[in-house]
Amino acid sequence: MVPVVNPKAANESAPYVLRSGNFWYVADLPFSFIGPRDRYPVFSDLLHDMLGINHPESHKALCGSKTSARWCRSRR
Repeated sequence: MVPVVNPKAANESAPYVLRSGNFWYVADLPFSFIGPRDRYPVFSDLLHDMLGINHPESHKALCGSKTSARWCRSRR
């Protein structure tokens, strides 16, 4: 379960993503708004789990500004 908190109501939260076996329920359309502080990153993070695809762990991220971008690797 991935909870989502209502900022307008104190201590109120509800599940955003639920799983039961192979069934996944997402509370809304994660593609309706795409931004770094929106629901899309949560869905993207869970996508491999939803599809049952295992892959090697990778810590790459797209870093940069509006004019230039490059692949970065975390320093773990």
